[in-house]
Amino acid sequence: MMNWNDYKNYVSTVDPESAKDLKEAEEIAEIITVLVKQSKDSGLSQ
Repeated sequence: MMNWNDYKNYVSTVDPESAKDLKEAEEIAEIITVLVKQSKDSGLSQ
């Protein structure tokens, strides 16, 4: 069974365009994670 990193490496070799999409999605996820953490730390709710 593949893990996330194995899958990303596989996609990178098979389809470079999809690899770019995966990289972009991970970058966006990092930003969202920071925003959610800051919101929680500030005591803000939805």
